[in-house]
Amino acid sequence: MQDPRVVHPSSREAAPTPFIELLRARAHGWAFVQDNAPALPAITAGGLLEGWVDNNMSAGASVTYAIGVYGPQVNAFTGATSGNVAGWRGRGTTSRNTTPVLNPEFSAMIWPQSVTDVRYFFGLYDFDGLISAGADAITAAHLAFQFSTPRGDTNWQLSRSNGTTQILVDTVVPFPGSADPYRPIVEYGGNGTTARARIYGPDGTTLLYDSGTLTTGLPPITTGLRTMLGCRTTAVASKQLSFMHAEIAMA
Repeated sequence: MQDPRVVHPSSREAAPTPFIELLRARAHGWAFVQDNAPALPAITAGGLLEGWVDNNMSAGASVTYAIGVYGPQVNAFTGATSGNVAGWRGRGTTSRNTTPVLNPEFSAMIWPQSVTDVRYFFGLYDFDGLISAGADAITAAHLAFQFSTPRGDTNWQLSRSNGTTQILVDTVVPFPGSADPYRPIVEYGGNGTTARARIYGPDGTTLLYDSGTLTTGLPPITTGLRTMLGCRTTAVASKQLSFMHAEIAMA
């Protein structure tokens, strides 16, 4: 997979590079925090993730930028009102898992930093807003990782739905709190007829969870899915979600 921190090639290049050849073979999108954070603009986004910048916040939510332990990061904070959300979402046509060969693969380096009265969501979702994605029970079509303290979760949960029934699987991967970031990946294969979900540790290579091939309970192949990353507070207190980079590719 192409490094999402690679800057999009400019039109000044005289000859195609391997990265341009990759873009020709696979639709691609990226969002990452620049090394000059907290100077603005701190997020560079392009391709299929163009516009994926602080665009799904409730009133009262906020964003800061910093150079953290793991490099440049953007921090989203919900407002201190129960139900308030903060995060990012993609365009409605970003990740259709439909024929002929559009099999979306969405990954990011994320760092949830609140451990009480909070819900987190990462994945592909057939809906426009994080308020719906920030619920425990989701029947809209999706493939995602969830964490919810109101539900009593202690580990990340893999959640999926065909648009009617939600299926939850305990990944047995402990929720990180403020300890370390994780790199989750959700992807489709077989022109949307199969799926797979994984979680890697902060080094991006240590595999912590692998769902294997999923064939049931998946969104219909004609359903458009958005990239979605966010958190929702369930108390009168602000909650935090940080990310370092994200990317989506289609084969």
